[in-house]
Amino acid sequence: MKNVKSVKRMKNMKSKQQEQHKKLSEMQKTMKPSEILTEAEEWAHTIEIAESLTGKGGVANTCEEGIAVFYGNPDGSEDTVLSAEEFDKRFEITAIIDK
Repeated sequence: MKNVKSVKRMKNMKSKQQEQHKKLSEMQKTMKPSEILTEAEEWAHTIEIAESLTGKGGVANTCEEGIAVFYGNPDGSEDTVLSAEEFDKRFEITAIIDK
């Protein structure tokens, strides 16, 4: 019985991931990364990003000073706060994970 529940849970997770990917794809057609980030923070738990030039991944969130990005080296040496304009130039949103 545990295996049946586990399989159902995995199918539900996969379906939810597909829905999230579809929603992100639709948003990317008309919105800048900073706009997606701002909107997604209303309903998402985590917004994953990648630096366009290097492909380095991480997460981002808005803050009083702009957009905080946490990516690259695990020691935090590449983490920074950017303006929305700079964020739009350098990063793309790769995943939005619901709460």
